[in-house]
Amino acid sequence: MQWNEPAAYRRRLYLDHEAANPWRKAGRVAFCAAAILAVRGFVEVSHLRHGQFPNRPGWLFSIALAVILGTVVGYWLPRLVLLVPGSIVILSEKGVNNNVVATRVSMTFWPWELIDHARFGRQTVRGRAFPVLTLYDVNDAELATFALRERPTRPEIAAYLLEHGKPCGDES
Repeated sequence: MQWNEPAAYRRRLYLDHEAANPWRKAGRVAFCAAAILAVRGFVEVSHLRHGQFPNRPGWLFSIALAVILGTVVGYWLPRLVLLVPGSIVILSEKGVNNNVVATRVSMTFWPWELIDHARFGRQTVRGRAFPVLTLYDVNDAELATFALRERPTRPEIAAYLLEHGKPCGDES
């Protein structure tokens, strides 16, 4: 059994995360701009050594290009990537797997032995409520929360979890 988390949910979580650390975007911009200027510096050094690249751009153009591309990569590219649903939740015979391909790539797995129970609920992210499934361990500590879609339905998910000995409550 599997489903894709709604892209709007992942996008709002990302925006919350970015709002908590506003310097993260500036760091991406600076890193990208520095990389572009490093390439420009390499071209300059190569020209001095080998006499090549007679039509290389000037430093003013290179700095402007670095700032523009750094801004695109730092601010807008992550938002464009988040328009596509990039998180798939898989309930398998071995456990629960979450594969995320968005602003980061991760594959996280929780074996059934680690999961004690689950609860359906609602999570409000940036003013919008999403239906969610939250997994808990034996100490009632939250392992993971996944946004739900229309399919599979809550009864189907609850039945699948119960097949694996994991009771599923409802908070909403």
